[in-house]
Amino acid sequence: MTRHKDWQERLTQAIVARAKVPFQWGEHDCSTGAGALVEAMTGFNPWPGGYGLRDAARFSAEMEPVALGIAEQADWPLVALHEAQLGDLVLAYAGTKARPAMGIYLTHNLIFVSAVGWAFRPHGCAKRIWHV
Repeated sequence: MTRHKDWQERLTQAIVARAKVPFQWGEHDCSTGAGALVEAMTGFNPWPGGYGLRDAARFSAEMEPVALGIAEQADWPLVALHEAQLGDLVLAYAGTKARPAMGIYLTHNLIFVSAVGWAFRPHGCAKRIWHV
């Protein structure tokens, strides 16, 4: 899968466009937010959303195996933290909750959907990183 030629501009525009979108399971959560940013860069959304609260709880509990399957289907290679690049997809612990969240690797931090818009965490929170 390749990124659009202007993927950095598209990524920035997508981040700005969703900056104040409130959290909502299946519409704007960690998976659909990361999916929208991947789509801005590549044209492919690995998490189109459309699920409700009941499915979200199940999906959240199975986040890592689901992410691994999607990355494998998309042929995204798993990379080490020191190999990560701007726009890569991350599975990370974004807060104090026990379950990981999906986000995007930025130059100085990781970006995730939170209850109040985007949240940023240090690179060290990343558990898995895939080059998109």
